[in-house]
Amino acid sequence: QMMRLIDALPANANDFVSFPPLCRTDRAAATTATPSFAGKGIALFPRAGNDVKEWGRDKFTELMRLLLTHPEVGAVNVYFANAREAQDYGLFTHDRLHVHAGLDFESLTRSLGENAICIGNNSFGVHIGSYLGLAVIAIYGGHETVSEWAPVFNTGYVISHPVPCSPCHIHRRTDCPYNL
Repeated sequence: QMMRLIDALPANANDFVSFPPLCRTDRAAATTATPSFAGKGIALFPRAGNDVKEWGRDKFTELMRLLLTHPEVGAVNVYFANAREAQDYGLFTHDRLHVHAGLDFESLTRSLGENAICIGNNSFGVHIGSYLGLAVIAIYGGHETVSEWAPVFNTGYVISHPVPCSPCHIHRRTDCPYNL
């Protein structure tokens, strides 16, 4: 897949760049001017590999509960890097809440491509969702700059709170000298 991306790069700076699809999906509903998300899934990536970059477990859990109250939401799909990460998150059970853990890249892109919206922390998930053509909502803290790391493909929205000491690149919240 990486070689397909490299092969898609233009030989000349004036050539049109067209990236190949990562998987086969029907993105027509999510890419129209007035998309219909009824019955479609919403993908969530609550982890970002570092708690400094994460919106927080309580907030994502509350979001999941709110999304599941809407009958138009077909499913809430939550993605984790591995089974241990998913177990540590301690999610509740619901018939429309689906946990995906440790998927290989092909399975991840196929599963993610079946959603209409992707919501996640400053992480891998929002970038892949953006590339696949999902509407993306990316949540960023002051750890890194949004202008440098925001998803760049298709329709994406970034929620960020500017802080004067950003980017800080700290490893733990407790390392913040300003208690932000």
